[in-house]
Amino acid sequence: MQCGRFSSRSWTKRLGRWNDLRRYSSAEFLTENVGKLMPVDKGLVQEGIAPAVLRHEQLTGRFDSLIRHQDVRLNEELDNMIREGKVMTDSNVYVLSGPTKCGKTMSMLRLVEQRRKSGWLVLFVRGRKWSFGKYFYNGAYKTRKEKMQGVEPLWYDRPEQSKELLQSLKTAHGDILGDLPVLTESEIVKESKAESILELVDYGLSLHDRLDEDWFSFPRLLGDATDAVMEELKAVEDVPVMIAVDEYPSFFGMSGLSTPDGNRLVSQALRFSWHFRDPMKLANSIKNGVFVASLSGRYIAFLNTKKEKATSCRMVPLNENDHYNLVKDPSDVRHVGDITRGLTYEIPRFTEEESRAVLTYTNQIGLVSDVFSPEKANYLHALTQGTPEELLTICKAF
Repeated sequence: MQCGRFSSRSWTKRLGRWNDLRRYSSAEFLTENVGKLMPVDKGLVQEGIAPAVLRHEQLTGRFDSLIRHQDVRLNEELDNMIREGKVMTDSNVYVLSGPTKCGKTMSMLRLVEQRRKSGWLVLFVRGRKWSFGKYFYNGAYKTRKEKMQGVEPLWYDRPEQSKELLQSLKTAHGDILGDLPVLTESEIVKESKAESILELVDYGLSLHDRLDEDWFSFPRLLGDATDAVMEELKAVEDVPVMIAVDEYPSFFGMSGLSTPDGNRLVSQALRFSWHFRDPMKLANSIKNGVFVASLSGRYIAFLNTKKEKATSCRMVPLNENDHYNLVKDPSDVRHVGDITRGLTYEIPRFTEEESRAVLTYTNQIGLVSDVFSPEKANYLHALTQGTPEELLTICKAF
């Protein structure tokens, strides 16, 4: 079966209303708004909020963030790279880098929010949420080559995370998914009582049809469904696509999952993590879009101190004999340095000016009653080294 557009459906006409959105540029991300705190639309980031961001909301009682120069610069670049609905760029990988607790996660949320407002199709993933938790199962996943050879490697799926990811994608992009045709051939296994039914996705269905509610009722189907959706997003050409991963290093090294016999799993044992094991290959496979990842401070420190070791690291084999071997270093993977070949945006901690803006904001919203003098604001900035969360925490003590 040759996959492509279903001739009886006018996909081009249905996608016409998204052309105006591609030229959308948020009024929030203008140079004159740098240094101001503005709300984030939580409805556009349904995939779950990181604990650091939730802590910010708990401290202030609001879900907003500081507009920074780096945020404006990155959003402007993504806006400018669209030419006639196509992403025209030399580098398809964008990396948010910086020290621990510098605000990379909030910058990522801002980016996801603005791309979705601009009509982009965005898959947003929190890496640590996939690598840490409780519920997982051993799935028997086989590639075509492995089927022919009779090989059955060990793979593990996270059905709860897959369900949340697919439902969030459907909630955020329900309309646009209904206007995009299925482009790839996929075999989906559905469980019906004691039997498994092999079903080919019908030719001419939309991506919204592929996110069928029936899938969410079968845990062993969700891993296959997530893989199918990933392949579809990479094949989309009519709408710009962004695959964004927060806490990207969580997909490498050791996970927080353990088997009943007490053995910990490597993150590469999770089927979903293998989509991101080679960032450059993933980015090049996206026909009309980019791959954006944020790094952790610990991972960056590892690269800076052990670059020679990083380039020679090997990936832990996924066979029955040494599948449970522990990895000494959490970054001990073959592709550990590949992500740094992308276009890197440094997200520093707050400057003195940004710290003063945040402290002034806390007074305006009534979080603190006293007005911070420039001397006291500079003192708090030096005390917290410009760390956003610590700055909000300590200002309440004054």
